[in-house]
Amino acid sequence: MKTVLLILSMGFISCLPEPKPETQLYDCWVQSFKSNGVDLASEIQNFENDLIKNGYLNDNSWSSYKKLIDSLSHDTLPLIGITIKMIEFSKATFLVDKQCSDSALISLIPKLNLLNTYFQKGIDSKDLGYPFIYSRISSTIDSEDFDTDLYKTWINWILISNSIYSNWLKDLLPKNDPNEKTSITIKIDSLNKYYIDNKLVNFKTIEAELKKLGDSVNKLKIGLNVHGSVTVDKMIEILDLCHDNNLQIKMETDE
Repeated sequence: MKTVLLILSMGFISCLPEPKPETQLYDCWVQSFKSNGVDLASEIQNFENDLIKNGYLNDNSWSSYKKLIDSLSHDTLPLIGITIKMIEFSKATFLVDKQCSDSALISLIPKLNLLNTYFQKGIDSKDLGYPFIYSRISSTIDSEDFDTDLYKTWINWILISNSIYSNWLKDLLPKNDPNEKTSITIKIDSLNKYYIDNKLVNFKTIEAELKKLGDSVNKLKIGLNVHGSVTVDKMIEILDLCHDNNLQIKMETDE
């Protein structure tokens, strides 16, 4: 009898419908952020509350979000959001791509697949940027999409990215004193190659060198020279390492 019940229960489990691709992807996002110490749902809710508090949104409805998004599609100014767990959030964001970017899964979510394409195009082009992305969100998403965890999270993710990368970096990097000395200068060139004091190195070497400097008694600032074509995530990787090792940055440029 027990054998029969076991077989029947296994049969029942096997007949359970597989979660929708939207659910699978959202769950992957949640777990990926959680593994990096970020409660995704909580951070999104906090950010939304702040947008309402500061007058960006009237409420949490799609019509209110759409009004904000439409205004941003004609505005080059960045959003100014709360100081959520920005460093942790930025780290998790880049890891999500590695852990959750299943092309087969994304392809089963046509609108999100399209929006991701728009996002990449907007980020890659200096002439498009966030206004282009917001205009595409407004024309692609509807209220039914917005009522799902997946799309509401994705939209807020874009708004948070705007706030983090447009404002946080400015606040994080202090005004430079031209006479201030640095321990080393890290350079990222147009080919995304790394250098320490003009010597070609790999990222692991940079990690080890920054840890060594972080453990030292005398801590001069770290010079950072980044070519204009380098994507912001490459810069943030260095900023995160400096933050983890209690080191400050001084931005430098080629003469």
